[in-house]
Amino acid sequence: MKSLVMPPLAADRVRQSRSVTLGFSIVLGILLGVAIVWAGTMWWRSDRPAQAREVAGGTVDVGFLQHMAQHHDQAVVMAGIVAGRASPQITALATQITHNQLLEVGEMRGWLKMWQRPLLPQTSSMAWMNTGQGQSWTPDQAYARLCSGSGGMPGMATSAELNRLRAASGKSLDILFLQLMLRHHLSAISMARFADRNAETPMIASAATLMAREQSEEAATIRTLLRQADAEPLPFPEIEIEVTRPPR
Repeated sequence: MKSLVMPPLAADRVRQSRSVTLGFSIVLGILLGVAIVWAGTMWWRSDRPAQAREVAGGTVDVGFLQHMAQHHDQAVVMAGIVAGRASPQITALATQITHNQLLEVGEMRGWLKMWQRPLLPQTSSMAWMNTGQGQSWTPDQAYARLCSGSGGMPGMATSAELNRLRAASGKSLDILFLQLMLRHHLSAISMARFADRNAETPMIASAATLMAREQSEEAATIRTLLRQADAEPLPFPEIEIEVTRPPR
C-alpha cells in the first residue's frame, strides 16, 4: 500500500495557510485589545467622577498590571516562536495562548492608561507583592519572597532558553515549549492569586481571578501533554505552586 506523501508545493501551501491563520489571530487580538483600551478610556473619562479617577489604582493594582502585562509579552513571544513549526496540537495551544494573552495585555494596559500610570514597570522589584495580608509562607507569599530576593520574576525564560527554543525542532521543540510555558504559567498564577486577594479595585481583582483560572487550566493541560511525551517539567525555584486555585 502506497504511503501518502504530501508534495513539496502542497506542504508549502499548508505552512503558508498556518502562518496566515496565526497572523490573522495575532492581528485580531491586537485590534480587540486596542478596542478594549479605547472603549474603557471613553467610559472612564465620561462616566466616572474626577475624584474616583484620582484615587483609583493602588500599589498592588498598578504593580500587578505592569508586571503581568510584561509577563504576558514573553508568553506571546514564546508562542510565536513555535506556532506553525511545532506539532498541530502544540501549535493550537500556542495560538490559544497568543489570542488570550494579547486580549488581556490590551485590557491591562488600558487600565494603566486610564490611570495615567507607566505601561512598563519602573523597576524589576516585585515589592507590590509584599503588601498583602495573610500567612507568610503560602505559595504566593513564598513566590513574592523569591521575587524580592532575585529582583525579578522567577519562572520567566532566559535569553539562552529562548534561543534554544528557536533552534529546536520536532519533538524537542514541542517538549521545550511545554516545559518553558508551564514554568511561565506557574509564576503568573501566583501573581494573579495575590492580586485577586489584595487588589484595591474590584475589577482588577476579578480580572486576576479569571487569569488565575485560565492559566491553571492551561497548566493542567500542559502537564498532561508532558506526561504523554514522557517528559518532566522544569524545576520551579524552591517552591511548588499548586495548579488548582485554593478557596478564598
